[in-house]
Amino acid sequence: MSHLIGEWRCVECKNIESVMIEVVLEQFDHPNRILTIDIEGNEVYMRDEFGSRRLGTTFVLGKEIQELTPDGRIVQSVVELDSDKQLTQIQKHGFNQTRITREVFGDTLIMRMKAGDSVAVLKFIRIGEPKDTKQYFTPPEPEVEPEDLIELEPIAQAVVN
Repeated sequence: MSHLIGEWRCVECKNIESVMIEVVLEQFDHPNRILTIDIEGNEVYMRDEFGSRRLGTTFVLGKEIQELTPDGRIVQSVVELDSDKQLTQIQKHGFNQTRITREVFGDTLIMRMKAGDSVAVLKFIRIGEPKDTKQYFTPPEPEVEPEDLIELEPIAQAVVN
């Protein structure tokens, strides 16, 4: 089980202004920001909640997707699970690239956002387990027992005749 799974509240934010300049952000609401991370198989679900806004995305590990960021940008994004304690995300927007690393130390999650030469560090504390996330994962394929398989040869013969 990954240590990353949980709900996390942002309690501290350092140097975010310099990253905002690099990625051309006008504002970044971090007080009381809630980050939810859930992992199932090769899928990662992340949800950001701030104020009355809630934005979630499901990623397939290693696969690039289009993502709507909390600040309204549409980016190409890929997520890699480096270990059961670290997750790395690369976002590309135009000529800009942002590298976001989330790493867990006990009940603390440290998120580093690097854009250009600027690095912001956000500190989150664990506030619980993820809620209402299962619906965002691909449902597993039902297991088929050999006796449930239909022989196609007789059916094909009947169709031909």
